[in-house]
Amino acid sequence: DRCVAEIQFCDYIFNTIDLLKIAGNTLWVTNGNYPMPMVVMTPIGAGIRGSIYHSHSFDAWASRLPGWKVVIPSTPLDAYGLLISAIKDPNPVLFLKSKALMRVKGDELIPGEPADEKELKAMIDAPIGDRSKWKARWPKVEEYEVPIGKAKITREGTDVTVVSYSRHVLVCNQVADQLREEGISCEV
Repeated sequence: DRCVAEIQFCDYIFNTIDLLKIAGNTLWVTNGNYPMPMVVMTPIGAGIRGSIYHSHSFDAWASRLPGWKVVIPSTPLDAYGLLISAIKDPNPVLFLKSKALMRVKGDELIPGEPADEKELKAMIDAPIGDRSKWKARWPKVEEYEVPIGKAKITREGTDVTVVSYSRHVLVCNQVADQLREEGISCEV
């Protein structure tokens, strides 16, 4: 059994900073003798018109918490695989998900996810009206892990390498595609 907690917006994570320090430090100062298998998830970033208290980022702060691993997916498939890996990890893991990516459909399907979006919606979206006899039919998705700490190459290239994370990976991919048309080979 693993603890998975969610903070509704990263803007409120500062209320928990002392607890985050204790969790990370417990593993760190005991040289791993007291594992802290827990995941804290929170959405980060702007781009959704969320105003001042719903648009902060915590990624830079998170990277300075001793004892924590930090993951920030850039696609739905990465989010699925990283969350499974985070839950299985014996270390505390901060799972930071971009608010702006939460409504972006990925190009890759989660293993077991129906390819037809209408089929998926028919399985999981509740009908309007009487729902007393309705029950969701969740697809039988397969377990899929994305290793924590390993980069993913999303565009092959030889002239220049661009390193990014989260929502900016998609922007970098678009730029790499444009540069390819100009004869510049860009790895992302």
